Amino acid sequence: MATTQINLSVDSSLKADVDEIFAAIGLTTTEAIRMFLRQTAVKRRLPLSVSEREINREFLPVIELSEDGYRNLAFAIQNAKPFEESFAQHKSEYGKFLQEHDIEVRE
Repeated sequence: MATTQINLSVDSSLKADVDEIFAAIGLTTTEAIRMFLRQTAVKRRLPLSVSEREINREFLPVIELSEDGYRNLAFAIQNAKPFEESFAQHKSEYGKFLQEHDIEVRE
């Protein structure tokens, strides 16, 4: 497949900010831009919502699910109790491990 190069200039602080956000979800900024362009081509529109309201700085990933994906998600939500119990036990054991090994976790 033939490729072409796009040169884009942005504020350096914006670039640093989005690099950090994309890295946190396992992407490079270049990969994220490619995803944006591919989704624009597939959807034949901007693949995001544009409004005048203030944008929340919290990043919430948007997942496009198939019919089976929605069924699986609904099943997981309806059957979350075992997961919650397992997670609570793991969290407790993790806390004990940190204390026993005198490990401080900083967020």
